[in-house]
Amino acid sequence: MVLSSPSMSEFLDPKAVSSGDEQYRLHMERYTWASDALKGFIIANAACSCNYGYEILKKPGRLVIGFDRNRSALDLAKSRGLDLFIEKDIQGETFDGFTSLVCLETFEHLQSPWEFLGNLSDTVKEIVLSTPIIPTKHFNEWHLHDFTEDEVKSGMQSLGWKIAQVKYQDEQMLPKPTYIWIYATKR
Repeated sequence: MVLSSPSMSEFLDPKAVSSGDEQYRLHMERYTWASDALKGFIIANAACSCNYGYEILKKPGRLVIGFDRNRSALDLAKSRGLDLFIEKDIQGETFDGFTSLVCLETFEHLQSPWEFLGNLSDTVKEIVLSTPIIPTKHFNEWHLHDFTEDEVKSGMQSLGWKIAQVKYQDEQMLPKPTYIWIYATKR
């Protein structure tokens, strides 16, 4: 179930849907892939929603901190015992001190997505980013941008990211591939 709040964002509450729900499955697959791809141990989960990705990203020795501006989502996380998060709009955040960044289904929501990536701290050595690569603005009021696969890849490379892995994900009844997942490292 995708929920929204007055803070101008959308989020999924995985406890409010069955494990057979397509959106639940898509989100869990993204976090699992991100967790497997990441090598770092100090991970920022950008726009973490109710921080459900924490449980998947967390491995022995890893510190995972979620960032989100949506108070409703963070209150839900806290009510479930997850308190490793910071209430903050990530648009101007540099994530200084973090080695890794997870940015799942967030890029299309940012006012200035390329500026966001360009302003990341030098401590961030790897990123997992996923975003739709089909037009979505016309049916999702929270999406500010539409991207093509080439735009995402070339934009990241122009900012000094070396694309190490790419994966695609399809959503039922939408053009294929629907999403691109990228694991990239700093050159």
